[in-house]
Amino acid sequence: MQTSENKEYEQFFAEAIEINPSVFPYYDNDKTNSIDTLNVNDPLDENVTFCSTIGLSDFPNKIEMKDDSLLNIPVELLMAG
Repeated sequence: MQTSENKEYEQFFAEAIEINPSVFPYYDNDKTNSIDTLNVNDPLDENVTFCSTIGLSDFPNKIEMKDDSLLNIPVELLMAG
């Protein structure tokens, strides 16, 4: 389920690129968890699509530090291809 912050991110990203935005859910094997992926066409090259996660940063991403402590560093993924 998307948070309002995630919906704002989706809208901002889609408006920035402006070409054919579409959102697809991506589920784990049990379909108990999901994140959305936003796909938009590159306005300069029709053969390129930008893809971004929406909501991945809502999940823990704990990174072990040099002092053995754990630091949560939320991330979203963005790629083009």
